[in-house]
Amino acid sequence: MKAMRLHLAAFCMVLIGACADSSNYSAVYVETEQAFELGADRSHAYRVTVFEYSKRVGGFVEFFEIDGVRNTVTNPYFARTECVYFGDGGIANDEFAIDAAAFDESFLARATMTDRRRALRVDVLEPATTWIGGGSVNLERGADSPTRSCESL
Repeated sequence: MKAMRLHLAAFCMVLIGACADSSNYSAVYVETEQAFELGADRSHAYRVTVFEYSKRVGGFVEFFEIDGVRNTVTNPYFARTECVYFGDGGIANDEFAIDAAAFDESFLARATMTDRRRALRVDVLEPATTWIGGGSVNLERGADSPTRSCESL
């Protein structure tokens, strides 16, 4: 009986160790106020929802056209213009790719979680129609709970 308990305890430790490197993380990142100093080369604000599990990441990017009527610099997230999925991809050192088709064009970015995952830096490489030439934008983790799909928004 004692030997069986030892085997059971050892088995449980193996299971715990096998699951130790798995993570289950989700968050919604929105642009900081400083990001809304939009120039003429940038037409959209971004909101990124991230889901991570076992060193794999995916999610979706929402685009909000800053039109001065519905979406303004002070209230950029009133009406979504487009929502696209990205992933299932790898994540290493809190860095991952966002590769999606937005506005029937390629949207490609490199995202890096910073400040203990309280912030997300997005380096836009192929901006579709959202930002002429691309650039970098900083987003912060918002208080909203992530929804599971673009359709439910």
